[in-house]
Parts: sequence; structure tokens; C-alpha cells
Amino acid sequence: MANYQRTNGFFNRLFQNKKFTVPFSIIAAIALWLVITVSANPQREATVSGLTVSVETENTVVRELGLDIIDTINEKISVVVSGPTYIVSSLTSKDLAVTADISAVNSAGTYEVALVASRASGKAGYNVVSVVPDKITLTFDYINDAEFVIEPVANGTSALSGLIVDTPVVTKTSESVLKIRGPRSYIEKISAVKAIANVNATLSQTTSYDAKIVILDGSGEELDKSNFTLQRDRVQISVPIYKAKTVKLVPTFINTP
Repeated sequence: MANYQRTNGFFNRLFQNKKFTVPFSIIAAIALWLVITVSANPQREATVSGLTVSVETENTVVRELGLDIIDTINEKISVVVSGPTYIVSSLTSKDLAVTADISAVNSAGTYEVALVASRASGKAGYNVVSVVPDKITLTFDYINDAEFVIEPVANGTSALSGLIVDTPVVTKTSESVLKIRGPRSYIEKISAVKAIANVNATLSQTTSYDAKIVILDGSGEELDKSNFTLQRDRVQISVPIYKAKTVKLVPTFINTP
């Protein structure tokens, strides 16, 4: 009886102490919430957003053929998962991986490929329901290297009286040819490579300018340089200025009486 009274008194004092009752109440509430959540709603669906797509080419026909992806994949993917609430509610984009199934790619071209989601962390106890979107379009091509002679262009040039403007040249002869790397289908569109400087000045002597590299197709339209890897994006060009002189020609005749 005495032991019971001592024990009962101990617990009475313990539960009257706020330093004990406050943490105890919080822990008890969390435990009760977990019990209710698991028992009342054991399974639910949740959507994990903001995933990126990875494309694995190792040990595939794509790698064997020497193909490469020429698209920039910026699309963000969502994955719908199902499982206990306390599990699926804790999942983030770091817990899942989305890959493109390129098993059907067997030549250069554009393909619609399926997306597959899988676990990327140690979290388990849930299932992948769907991927949104479930397909994306990818273009595969061969990557080629090519060289093009640069055509310098100096817009708006004129010379002082008595001087003439000659055809612009690339200042350094070693930089007059540009190496370009890119998808074969894009390389084949290139018709000309120009180095353009907007001078808009009257010159009195040979002058050099920093010129922007521009890639043109057969119609003279500028191609997007982001599709290529360029040896350089700019180059120095020179506008030669020469003196002009009028010389009187005097004809002479040979073997005439």
C-alpha cells in the first residue's frame, strides 16, 4: 500500500510539472496522429513534381551507331505515386529518377520515346502509378566536324578623298578558317560563314575591327549558333585603305613602221 501511494504521488508530481507534460503531450499527439493516419487512410496517391529526364546511351544501339541527342531537354516531369500517407507525403524529386526508353532508336531521326520512373533513394513502401507526361520527342543525329573559310564583311565603310577601300580580310591568316562541330543535318545547311563588323565610318588608314561570326544557310538566313560548337565566336578583321592616283596612259606600239 505504501509503495502504491509513493508511486501514485510520483506520477502526480510528474504530470504537474510543465517541463514534462508539454513535451509528453507533443510526442503523444504525434504518435496518435500516426496511428490514426495509418489506420484510417492506409493508401493514397501523391504527385512528385520537378523531375528532369536523363537519357542513358551506354550499351545501346545509339552509342554503337555513333549517334547523339541534339535536343536540350528542359521539360519538367511529374510522377504520381501511391502508398501510405506518411511515406508518399515525404517523397521529393530526389527520391525518384525519370529515364527515356531509347531501345527503339536504330537510326538518325526524331522519335517519340516513353518515360520510365524508378526509385532513386532508399525510401520504399510505395509504388509508381504514372509519369506525366509519359512521352517526349527526341532527335538523334550524327555529330560531324567541318571547316569553312570566313568571309569578312565591314558594313558602312568609306575612305577619305584620294583613298580607296579594299576588300576586308581576316587580320590573322591562321584564323581565316573556322572549325564547326554539330549535328550532320545542321552542318549540311551551312552555306556561308561571315565575320561582320558594323563600321559606319570614313577611314583614312587601314583599321582593324572586332567582328561577329554569323552562320548562314543557302537562303542567306542566319542559323542558330547554339546548335553548333564553334572554334571561336568572334574574329578580328582589317579594312585595307590604299592611296589612289590617276596615271595618264601613253600607248606605245611595237614593230610598227
